[in-house]
Amino acid sequence: MTEEFDPSEPPTSFYEFIALRRVDAAQGSSTARELRYSTIYPPRAFGSAIAFGGSSLAPVAQAAYCALQEIAGDAASASAYSAYSFQGCFAGPARLDRLLDIHVKTIRWTRTFVTFLITVSQTDRKGNTKKTMVATFDFIRQGPALLEFGPVPKDPVTGLPWSPPDNLRSYYDEAAQRAEEGIRSPRALAIEGLAITGWEEILEIRMPPESLSAQTMGCLISSLPTTQDKLRPTEKRASDWQRYTTPFNTDAIAKDAFAQSGTGITPASANIAAMCHISDTRLAWMAPCTAVIPIKLLEFTATLDFSIRFHRSAKDLHADEWFLREMRSVTAAEGRSFGESRFWDRQGRLIVTMSQQCLLRPHRADDIKAIKLKL
Repeated sequence: MTEEFDPSEPPTSFYEFIALRRVDAAQGSSTARELRYSTIYPPRAFGSAIAFGGSSLAPVAQAAYCALQEIAGDAASASAYSAYSFQGCFAGPARLDRLLDIHVKTIRWTRTFVTFLITVSQTDRKGNTKKTMVATFDFIRQGPALLEFGPVPKDPVTGLPWSPPDNLRSYYDEAAQRAEEGIRSPRALAIEGLAITGWEEILEIRMPPESLSAQTMGCLISSLPTTQDKLRPTEKRASDWQRYTTPFNTDAIAKDAFAQSGTGITPASANIAAMCHISDTRLAWMAPCTAVIPIKLLEFTATLDFSIRFHRSAKDLHADEWFLREMRSVTAAEGRSFGESRFWDRQGRLIVTMSQQCLLRPHRADDIKAIKLKL
């Protein structure tokens, strides 16, 4: 563990989240195609009482890349495969004071496909083990493309593209100004302050002013007036521009203490892991935000299951450069919601999609009447 790590301080490098060590390397032969890894640093909360889901998604993606390289035998053989799917469920919340144990089992290894079954668990001081995630991670051998097309991100009201990031203000600066001027309620400012805890050093965020995100304090305060108020919940869109401050290149990896404390980190694995990390943010809040339901009425929201699809190879993903995220809520019923995030690069290419089903329970079920919306 690097001397730079201090769990009481905000993270300063993304590599902290994906630094892994091989467990039982002497006994666990790669020929068995079952490998174990452990995080070197415990997961982060980012303002929550439990570990942020992305703090589990990112190291699992890194573990998949480590296993791919170890079983393939060398980096060149592993680089022939490209990640295309990461799907699973959260089996329970991860604790902030425990490392993650990541078990990777090979389900399929052919000339074209590689599929890993990955389980994540934590062990308490008494030796009891609790699973926190079960997932599959798929790779495909890269080949020629027959077609190339995709959706275009746009403001649902005007039909115009979202404002580019170049001349937009930092979301953190906007939040700081709101807090300084007290132009929102103390509760709203406190909620926003918690939501951005820990992010400022590792991620830049800029929100187009016409986006639902910008007009509702990051989809947190749904009661604020927006330009999308006349739209149905399923028609509303939130968007933001983001990029990680950690450089994801070979030179940066060689110089970063957190990266060097782990194993098998490459630009490809770092970019994929970063997109997994960020994909779990704010989507759970889309359903209550689009339906104009105050957060105070919710007992909690939590991701139940997720499906991340990579539509470009890792060499075309650059999480340390500006990318656009657009979020939408698809449906809500039975105490659950379902939403989708789409990510585009600056060239307008759809690079990643994330869909997830979330728990959506009222704070006091006996006191709150069910709100039914015809979607």
